[in-house]
Amino acid sequence: MREMKDSGVEWIEEIPKDWEISSFKRVFSFDKGLPITKENLVETGIPVLSYGQIHSKSNSGIRLSDDLLRYVSEEYLNTNPSSLARRGDILFADTSEDYEGIGNCAYISTDTPIFAGYHTIITRPKDIANPQYLAFLFQTDNWRSQLRGSASGIKVFTISQSMLKEATVIIPSSQTQHRIADYLNAKCAQIDRAIARQQEVIEKLKEYKLSVITEAVTKGLNSDVPMKDSGIKWIGEIPAHWEAIKMKFVGRFINGYAFPSSDFISFGIRVMKIANIQPMYVSWLDESFVAESEFDRLASYRVEQGDLVFALTRPIINGGIKVAIFEEDERVLLNQRNAMYKGDKQLTSKWQYYLMQNTLFVQEFALFIDGTGQQPNISTNEIANISIPLPPILEQNSIAEYLDRKFAKIDGIISQKQSVIHKLTEYKKSLIYEVVTGKKEV
Repeated sequence: MREMKDSGVEWIEEIPKDWEISSFKRVFSFDKGLPITKENLVETGIPVLSYGQIHSKSNSGIRLSDDLLRYVSEEYLNTNPSSLARRGDILFADTSEDYEGIGNCAYISTDTPIFAGYHTIITRPKDIANPQYLAFLFQTDNWRSQLRGSASGIKVFTISQSMLKEATVIIPSSQTQHRIADYLNAKCAQIDRAIARQQEVIEKLKEYKLSVITEAVTKGLNSDVPMKDSGIKWIGEIPAHWEAIKMKFVGRFINGYAFPSSDFISFGIRVMKIANIQPMYVSWLDESFVAESEFDRLASYRVEQGDLVFALTRPIINGGIKVAIFEEDERVLLNQRNAMYKGDKQLTSKWQYYLMQNTLFVQEFALFIDGTGQQPNISTNEIANISIPLPPILEQNSIAEYLDRKFAKIDGIISQKQSVIHKLTEYKKSLIYEVVTGKKEV
């Protein structure tokens, strides 16, 4: 068993006796990423990695994936050569929209010329045998705690070169660095494959759910009923006793109210903003409130139980519409860039919700999105003219109940798979920490 010593650093505790503690600024030199924006990106050119890609879920932090790369003009080779990253460099995102993302970084594992992009900090190892060892170290929450304690901001967190310079790093011998990197590459690859297998099952179950929804909300549950042409291009045939009707004739759309930022206070009437609407559910992680008096003044903007609420900006995410049924008994007002749909007595909210989840409807919905800018939008006037199938109300309820029962079982399996993924992810994080701090010998 290896001999350990007190590191003198709170987040590390004990380390092997022959390992060293050093400051980040002694181990790395620094450069800045390109001073560009998204408008400077081109279809082909020199690969570039910006903060958005560093925060991507597909960025492991320890090896570079081609799908993360964007491109800039070759002219930057002449004007900004210092922003060109090389193998072994580690690029940090200097901005994060959430606490967990503070310290996210990408390890340059290729000899291909790659520019560091906007909102990035280039850290270049000075005399490190295997920089990938440090890339593994930087994935641990314990190491990142140094940055998280210093990062500035409330909703957007920033880190600087000076914060990185004052961070502490652990330096084992050259031979140990190589051994750790090789061991963790092999072990993490095994864990990642196990996670990928679980995720593949989840994706297949989700695809199956979509196929079940599409069949149920366009063809019904009885395969023996006579069919007719719906006259709706995106649907085709529907049961003969169903109607085909535009959404505006069975409900009404209401756009949210444009609250001035000065209206928001720390407590009062809850305001539903665009960040609160997720596919299938409403999240209150980001809370906003206005004065109690606004609830009476803005009565037409009240969100009521059974209303469908959806985002008008970036309305589609991960292939699904950001729509949810508001099921809470709470006083809530709707903010701008969102809309609510209040169906009449011919339409149940659960039926309409499932209808808007089916793949064919999503494809039709997407045709009306204005995708000319970085914030694609959709207008309720356009959505109102989308034609939908309309079964009798009792049949709507039967289909919704059938889908609820069906998906309770499927969602249970998905939840189990997600639990396995969570456990594997936590094991991977624990393993990396134990190895890069010398608590587990390899």
